[in-house]
Amino acid sequence: MEYKYIIVALIFIVFDIATGVLQALITGTFESHKMRKGGFRKLCLLVVIAFGVALDYSQTLVDLGFEFPCLKVIASYITFMEIMSIIENINAAFPNALPKSLVNVLGHAAAENGVEENEN
Repeated sequence: MEYKYIIVALIFIVFDIATGVLQALITGTFESHKMRKGGFRKLCLLVVIAFGVALDYSQTLVDLGFEFPCLKVIASYITFMEIMSIIENINAAFPNALPKSLVNVLGHAAAENGVEENEN
């Protein structure tokens, strides 16, 4: 089992929650319904990670003729998504904290990949 992928994804989920709350407090947009919705989304991410664990474990029980690293792919995607959200949160709270080129490049990547804006 690749626990390091789970740990990294969980760390970035926590960072995203923290930067989302700070961004909402700094910009004066803190609303409980957004926090509740964001909390449910984070809970869904944990369910998706558990699903990846189950998929990987099931491959040890049933020979499908091939192996696919489901957990690695799922956790890596979640980590990327959380990094994008953290950058959006930082940029919203402190517009000059990050280089504009980084924000622009990652903003285009998020739009192309269908990553939604954070609603923590």
